[in-house]
Amino acid sequence: MRRIIAMLLIGCCVQSYAQMTIFTDSQQVEQGETFTADVKVTGFNNIVSMQFSMSWDADVLELIGVENFELEGVRDDRFGLFIDGLRFAWIDDNLSGVTVEDSTTIFSVKLKALSVDDVSSIEITDAPAVIEVVDVNENFLSVTTEGGTITVGEGSTTSTNQYEFNETVSLGDNRPNPFFEQTTIPVEVAQDQVGTLKIWSIDGKAINAVPLKLTRGNNYIQLSSDLFPNAGVYYYQLLTKNYAKTKKLAVLR
Repeated sequence: MRRIIAMLLIGCCVQSYAQMTIFTDSQQVEQGETFTADVKVTGFNNIVSMQFSMSWDADVLELIGVENFELEGVRDDRFGLFIDGLRFAWIDDNLSGVTVEDSTTIFSVKLKALSVDDVSSIEITDAPAVIEVVDVNENFLSVTTEGGTITVGEGSTTSTNQYEFNETVSLGDNRPNPFFEQTTIPVEVAQDQVGTLKIWSIDGKAINAVPLKLTRGNNYIQLSSDLFPNAGVYYYQLLTKNYAKTKKLAVLR
């Protein structure tokens, strides 16, 4: 009898939350071209509030502004705009829950491509605003994100076709993590190439950029705690011509 009661109590406490996806498509653009990166959602059902951040490489992309507010209640004062990203916070003014069709564009980021033959990811991140989506029943939804990649190529044309990450590059998790003095980041490449490891704080401030010469096979990037001004959580991003990937690390003191 006690076992049955316990099972019933456990069953009452377990809730199945829906899942929503926030994503942007990848594009190839010309140097100097002004274009828009549409921010889209799927699984947006009876939502009352949402917040998240976005980031990109300010050396590759220049922020012009935000536009195409297709989600009810989105307006200019919902955004915090920075050189290398933005913060977005939205709430349904009626608190009745908003539903939109899958792949609806909730807003667009207007950008200008600066450098030629370069690449920047547009990441949907937890910094400085943590990713958070709440439905009309006050449930916090599970959220997945899919950032797009902007490739700047001379003589190219704008395309909204999905860009596939270069499978010949693989960025591993740093070990140890968290770390006190030094940590190692494994990178595997199928051919020799150059890249950059960019580091920024959780509030979106650029900390460092480490140029890399990657050789075919396994590469191991050593990072010292001296690169980081304080203890805490940071992001590191590997960028090559056809690859962009971001991960987190934690520094201890």
